[in-house]
Amino acid sequence: MNITSPHFILNEESPISPSGSKGRILLVDDEPVLRAMVGTVLLSQGWEVLNASSGEEAEQLLKYCVGRHTPVDVVILDLILPGGISGMEAVQVLRQIQPGIRIVASSSFFASDDSKSSCLNLGFDDILPKPYSATDLTAVMERNARRSSSRRAA
Repeated sequence: MNITSPHFILNEESPISPSGSKGRILLVDDEPVLRAMVGTVLLSQGWEVLNASSGEEAEQLLKYCVGRHTPVDVVILDLILPGGISGMEAVQVLRQIQPGIRIVASSSFFASDDSKSSCLNLGFDDILPKPYSATDLTAVMERNARRSSSRRAA
């Protein structure tokens, strides 16, 4: 059985490891189906997942978490968001709220190495090109969660 959206592919081979919480992820995307599917994969792997459909909603959630002393480990941030602030603008806003937070750009616009470099130059820590598989998602999350943990330990 395959479950797909235009930006995410979930299949029977999706890794699942139901263990304790690996950390807190803030998933920011305006597509509810994508948030549901990605959230399901991350939850099944032991992540705590917070969902936001806009940059403004992400900002409020992050403020709430920081205010409760429960920081977010990694943000997966869609570049194109409706309404107010775009994903590219949200990077700076989120870093003001929680300095050092790991932010992963997620978009279908990574056609060239130049566009990837541009994202990294804008302040993103990593990229997750759409469409992506559960395996791609897992690899990016593991890589960035390790970096987030080592920053907090330092």
